Amino acid sequence: MTDVVTLDMPETGIRIDSWSSYSFNSNFLTPTDEWQFTIESEALPATTLRKLAGGRRVTLAINGHVQGDGYIDDVSVSNGRDVGTTITLEGRDRLAQMVDTNMDPRIKFPASQTLEQFILQIAAPFGWSSESQVTDSNAANRNVLTGQTRGVSKSVKGRYIKSVLTHQLKPYPHEGTFSFLSRITQRHGLWTWLSADGTQLVVGKPSFDQRSSGSLIRRVGNSTANNVLRGSSRSSLRSQPSIIVAQGRGGGGEFPKSRLTVLIENPAVAADNRAIFAAYPDAKVVHLLDDSGANVTAARFTPLASAVSRPMFLEDDEAKTPDELENFVRRELALKIRQHFTAHYVVDGHTMNGVPWAVDTMVDVDDDRLGIHEPLYVLSRTFTKSRSDGTKTQLELIKPHSLIF
Repeated sequence: MTDVVTLDMPETGIRIDSWSSYSFNSNFLTPTDEWQFTIESEALPATTLRKLAGGRRVTLAINGHVQGDGYIDDVSVSNGRDVGTTITLEGRDRLAQMVDTNMDPRIKFPASQTLEQFILQIAAPFGWSSESQVTDSNAANRNVLTGQTRGVSKSVKGRYIKSVLTHQLKPYPHEGTFSFLSRITQRHGLWTWLSADGTQLVVGKPSFDQRSSGSLIRRVGNSTANNVLRGSSRSSLRSQPSIIVAQGRGGGGEFPKSRLTVLIENPAVAADNRAIFAAYPDAKVVHLLDDSGANVTAARFTPLASAVSRPMFLEDDEAKTPDELENFVRRELALKIRQHFTAHYVVDGHTMNGVPWAVDTMVDVDDDRLGIHEPLYVLSRTFTKSRSDGTKTQLELIKPHSLIF
């Protein structure tokens, strides 16, 4: 059964589901989902063509499962003797409104606020103004994206977005609204993204301990079960530190006149870092943490051997508490470690057993050709359609616990 992508315009009642080509991308690390759809003008009535304009709100779905809610940014019209007249719609989800605007640099946010109150004060002008519109769990949103009905665990807001700000916050001049929001939430070890239906901001962490929602199979000698068309993987030591030394000297917090140092080893690199530990005997040693708060060890990866220690030295002038500095060094290591291993796959269609592929999900990979036999995390997925290549999904996968904020 062919997967059908529909674009609905709720303000006009228009639905379009016959495309000559499209590309619809979601990347966990990109603030907004982006899409580009092309349709032949002959496939649409004139009344519909007149209503296709920038600023129109749209919802996108696959086989009825909502995948995005946003606005048209651009409408392009092209004509040629061989192809006739085509119309291309480009847009992004609702979070793009926050990405495209700047913060008023005069605004200050007092330390007495909770992180949740801070988020709502920023997000209210864009349509998210109540506590019910901010959550730190992506479980319900995954159910919407995939069409599955898995149980949704109770919120852990008390541990995350209910925490109290420890010092005053102020945006930089010319700083984007989302950039400012993201800069502060990442100080708390959190990332911000939008639910598929656009009703909630999710301010939380990637979920690596969830049950897999699909499988990628490429077995030698058992082609009937295979669903992989193309696949590649990359394991790299390039730019991988074996240990990071981070120091903070920010004023106005818990250590305004002192200097705190933390060390964190890279579990994806096997190296002798004893000289660094000896050089910083008073430094606090921290670790990457999994969903349960346990240390992420080398057993979670396939460590790459380095002949020498590969230290990286960083300084964070903005860290005003020990927790902020620890989150900073974990995030900096995660920026490196997520490049330690990546895999890319292409499959037919947009679903497996009726379940759309989605970011922030786990998939079981059983690939004899690349020697990968383990669950991996979906960092990005792109739905595509073209006359030459048909309907496909491109997946970018990384190791669990290699994405930390």
